[in-house]
Amino acid sequence: MEDYTSKSEEYDFVSLKDDRGFKKDLVKFFSGGRYQMSADEMKEKGFDGLTKDFVEHMRGQSWNEVTAAKDYNYVTNKDLDDSGKQAFGRLMTAWDNSESVGGTFGDGAGDFAEAILTAPSTYIGLGSFGLGKVAAKIGSKGTQILVRRAAADAIKKNTVKNTLARSVMKEGSIGAATGAITEGGQSYLQGETREEVIGGYNYSTKDLLTDAAIGGVFGGVLGSVSGVIGRGREKTVDGILESRKKVFEEKAELAAKEATETLSKVDAKTKKEAFKLVADIDDILSARAGVEGAKLKNKLDPERVKKGKVILATLSDPKSTVPFDSGLSTQTMRSIAAASVDVMSKLKVKESERISETIANAIRDGDVDGVSTMLTDVRKKYGLSKDEFSLIYLAEASRAGQTLGYVSAMSKGFKSKPDNTMDILFDKGVSSLSDSQMQEISAAAVRNTSKKKKSVGFLRDLDALRISMMTSQPATTMRNIRNSGILITTDMVDEVNKAMYKGLFQGDLKAIKDIIPNATALLRGYTFGNADAKLVRSLMMEEMPEQSRRLYNSAMRTEVMMEGTSRLAKTARFVNLANTASDSVLKEGMFYGSLDRQFRDLDIKQSLSQWLRSNKKLEDLPEGISVDKAIEESNRLTMQRDFRGDKSLLGSGARGLSELNRKLPFVISGAMGVPFPRYLGNHLSMVADYIPLIGELGYRTGITSGAEDAATRVSRQMTGLYGIVGGIALAQMREGEVDYGSIKNELGAQEDMKPYVGAVLAHLWLGDRIWRSSEGMPLTEGKAFARELKDVLGGIPDFTFDTTIIEGAANFALTGEVTEEFEKGIGSFISTFSMPFAVARDMVGQFDYDQAGAPFVRDLANSEGISTKAAGGVDLNVLQMQSSRMLPDLEFIQYTQSFNGETDLAYYRFSNPVAIGKMNPLIKQITGATSEPALTGLEEEMNKGNLKDWMLYNKRTVPNANLDYVVRQRLAKTMSKNFEAWRETGTGSKQFGYTPYDKIQDPKKKAELLEGWIKKQITTEVKRTEVMFDKYAAASPVKARGFIRNNYAIKRKEVGKDVFDEAAKEFGYESADKFIADSETVKIEVDRRMAILMKINDYIPNEPY
Repeated sequence: MEDYTSKSEEYDFVSLKDDRGFKKDLVKFFSGGRYQMSADEMKEKGFDGLTKDFVEHMRGQSWNEVTAAKDYNYVTNKDLDDSGKQAFGRLMTAWDNSESVGGTFGDGAGDFAEAILTAPSTYIGLGSFGLGKVAAKIGSKGTQILVRRAAADAIKKNTVKNTLARSVMKEGSIGAATGAITEGGQSYLQGETREEVIGGYNYSTKDLLTDAAIGGVFGGVLGSVSGVIGRGREKTVDGILESRKKVFEEKAELAAKEATETLSKVDAKTKKEAFKLVADIDDILSARAGVEGAKLKNKLDPERVKKGKVILATLSDPKSTVPFDSGLSTQTMRSIAAASVDVMSKLKVKESERISETIANAIRDGDVDGVSTMLTDVRKKYGLSKDEFSLIYLAEASRAGQTLGYVSAMSKGFKSKPDNTMDILFDKGVSSLSDSQMQEISAAAVRNTSKKKKSVGFLRDLDALRISMMTSQPATTMRNIRNSGILITTDMVDEVNKAMYKGLFQGDLKAIKDIIPNATALLRGYTFGNADAKLVRSLMMEEMPEQSRRLYNSAMRTEVMMEGTSRLAKTARFVNLANTASDSVLKEGMFYGSLDRQFRDLDIKQSLSQWLRSNKKLEDLPEGISVDKAIEESNRLTMQRDFRGDKSLLGSGARGLSELNRKLPFVISGAMGVPFPRYLGNHLSMVADYIPLIGELGYRTGITSGAEDAATRVSRQMTGLYGIVGGIALAQMREGEVDYGSIKNELGAQEDMKPYVGAVLAHLWLGDRIWRSSEGMPLTEGKAFARELKDVLGGIPDFTFDTTIIEGAANFALTGEVTEEFEKGIGSFISTFSMPFAVARDMVGQFDYDQAGAPFVRDLANSEGISTKAAGGVDLNVLQMQSSRMLPDLEFIQYTQSFNGETDLAYYRFSNPVAIGKMNPLIKQITGATSEPALTGLEEEMNKGNLKDWMLYNKRTVPNANLDYVVRQRLAKTMSKNFEAWRETGTGSKQFGYTPYDKIQDPKKKAELLEGWIKKQITTEVKRTEVMFDKYAAASPVKARGFIRNNYAIKRKEVGKDVFDEAAKEFGYESADKFIADSETVKIEVDRRMAILMKINDYIPNEPY
């Protein structure tokens, strides 16, 4: 009988669905490890449905890098059954041989659209409308993948001087290069997948080069087209900037003349004071920027005196254009000096007073409008922005403490007097710098120049480096982007709710009218209004540098790395380039969206787009339009509020904890396990704002700040209510088979959403608990409940409230014992420095099954004597192995224990036959979501019963590491299969007799029954394995030395050192340690351990009755 793969050349692929062999292979493939469908699921789809699903799968393999990478990982996964892989090979052969797919055009279009829309590389090329993605695909049937325009787009910059021709050439060359790379990568994945499962299939180097060349040609052509499109957007921005430049150049010339004239007329004493301000400003800003040779100089410092003379000569010469060390132009400094002279004259500033004090006193006297108008007139007269003018206050604050020494005053942070002079100026809008901002500037200046601060500064930079390493992986960038997508969607719902509230309860019909433009404002910042969003960003960076720093010099999960100019600090920023780049793009659209809404809400006759073309500065925005508000909203939506000025309990706490995190390296971030306190504060604020009633209660009691207007507060709580309802609906769809923070993906696996859903996790958790309660299902209690609550409130499950180190240190101080948990905690802490290498580890593991996965790090030799094989024969312990767990598992160097000296020991859960981390490790870096193997029936039932594997099986369950390693593997391979047999037969319990588990209706009773069955299975396997080890130890003690050593250590901890010493005296030694240390060979050593273990029962004191 002819095999269907042979006759496939004569048929459309879908026409094979009636072939008997084809049907069998469909069943084997979809029931195998790639999808692991149940019989009922396949029966419901039928062979027509399975055929359609396979066609969709293969189209995905051709157009989606994630599908292709998963396929290769599947066929190389040694834990999965071979029959499904072989069936996959035959189905792919038929697919490749068939003349066409068959089916309808609509099906094909839908499949291709889904594959493209779910491929990460599509969105990496979004700036050029995704043409780079389509480019390389047109040229060949079976080639594509990996990342389309990632590296190139990350470094591209818009410049005014770019021409259309240069853009086309640039985009064309980028498209050609990336097209060749990605097409070659995709072809390699598909070719290697076929080689694994199709006999005689060979994907040669020639094939790879051909496919890469095709990708390069087509990528270059459509890359050039994308260059034309992109250049059109740039030209819009460039044209407006050029027009503004001409207008403001004329104004700058007039301002320069005014400044020169003012300084030429003023008396020598006043001029000297003004120039001292300029010198202070230059010192502070150049020190903060880390300019080489920058120094904070005291009043009598000879260098300061010399610099004063140079400044006097420079600013007195109208033709001088030499820039200052701080980066400010000579004209800006001249204007600042002239402005200070004017203000001192107009306000009649006393010799003993500062300008800022005189202004604050006038404000206290009620002359806010008069002072504000006068200061605005002075600024505009000399062409100064508010940021530039506010530098006068900064310089004055520095000078105020010079009787104690300049650096001394700076190191105290320029603290205002108790009357809060600086904050008064900031609150009334006459200064763009608050007291806290001045403190931050001073702290950075001192850190970069003070020798006394070098050692502390080094530790701070080292801690900042460690924290930045924790966010350096592409996975973090993808999680941040996904979380931002959720927050942008949340914002859209908020706007709809707010408009409805205003319309229904406040009679504001205009709010109803503006629903669509307000709800879509942020989205337009990334699409149709992107040119205006880029323009606003350019203006802000030029005109409001301090405000710009507040907005753009950060990223979602990075907090301390943006400060400092040391090599460590620069390295920290470098490894987070992807985070900061994506974050800047997100904020660009958010900032634009906020300003756009403000124009509409205040009913300004001009739109934001029209105003941007009116050649005005951002500080001249229409009355009521607030840049600070737009910054605050952008930071809120990217979880980066700094809580400046927030007097709520949460705000003050978050700000204080963040400050401690900066001042005390490794204390908050390491010992307390809170490396991202600012993010934690933002997360808790979001959770509170979006929980119905809780948000209002928090606002009214001062626990949280909330929004000042009731409409915004109510709208957020309404959105939160929708979130909880959504959580209930999602829980109902999951039917308890996966936990509250996960979904079941197309592989039948549990996909953990916790790392990227952010505050929505609280709504999912509440929704899940509500649904479980309504269904009578078990709820988490005790430790499990506490862990869930920590994850929900912590925001980042892997990096929040981990007190392992401080608990271990406390235990060591009390008992002198270094526990395994303490070693793992320290090891995990050290491993964060190597987190960037996790990308290489995942990449190696994606293409080599043996080198993938989380390593087993419990010490199989108990850190004594000869250990398992390691690099150079070095002994390994838990600390060393945990410290190196992020490094790639390479055959030529071994960081953790290994039996063959080449690959790590696999780490298993008792409930799943696939080792942890073996499934598609690289996909996490592409999508941000960790790939897991398909859930077993046992795991689904454990989830329904809220039974946690870490509570059922842990170190206390199996203290001996050697037993643990073997028992885990044995249970992983057998328990899920044993469960499938047990669930359909009689349970054999006292309560239910022989009623099958599946027939029991009460979910809580089922959970109790299942928990008992699991514990019995574990206990039985432990005893069986222990007997095996005992026999092995008796027959070959040297080979079983790890088991014996671990047993020895466990028993010694249990009964105490004194008991072991008493037993050793029978052998003529005063202590057990000396008895063991005196061993000349490994055999003598293990024999002596066994001898002591046999004797200790004679010396264990009897327990009192």
